Amino acid sequence: DWTKVAGLAQAHPEIIPCFGVHPWFVDRLQEHWLRDLERILRNSRSCVGEIGLDRAAKDKDFALQERVFSQQYALVEQLGRPAMIHCVKAWDKLMAYLKHKTTPTPFLLHAYSGGADMVPGLAKLGAYFSFDGHVAEDKRQKLRKAFLAVPKDRLLFETDCPPEDKECKEWFAEPAGIKTVVELGAKVLDMPPDELADIAWDNSKMFFNNV
Repeated sequence: DWTKVAGLAQAHPEIIPCFGVHPWFVDRLQEHWLRDLERILRNSRSCVGEIGLDRAAKDKDFALQERVFSQQYALVEQLGRPAMIHCVKAWDKLMAYLKHKTTPTPFLLHAYSGGADMVPGLAKLGAYFSFDGHVAEDKRQKLRKAFLAVPKDRLLFETDCPPEDKECKEWFAEPAGIKTVVELGAKVLDMPPDELADIAWDNSKMFFNNV
């Protein structure tokens, strides 16, 4: 859907699009996908993503995921664009890639699911950490600990959530729900929502600075 996304961004200049191959779809690639991806990235103000690794996707060849991810991360390095990264149960492999990156471009960990202990190392490598409203749920203690461990200048928020996740109804999975997500995050951090919103907005401007 890269062409559709590009058209949407052209019609609405306030949108910064992302173009990439998600690990769930590595088995659907056409022959010239990498060439096409590079072309659309070069021709638009955009980021690379959502790319990544997912060991929980049992029906997707992990070796193929790695190959596709490395090819896309080469574009991140070559073009100096921020990356949007999806990682599930593959933090060892992702860290191995990130430790060898040669450019200082930032990357965003979408719906961060790693542990709090990994946060300092990832932040040092240039990570921003994105969270949704699940941080406010008492049953998600690992997620909450990770959320609390993230430096304030690396916090971002999102509404992305699978339609079948009934808990999403508390913030609804569309952009307009971001206000509620920030309010939930502010409650966990015990700070005014407007203050956290300003911090996240400033962080987003820093993240997209090179686009």
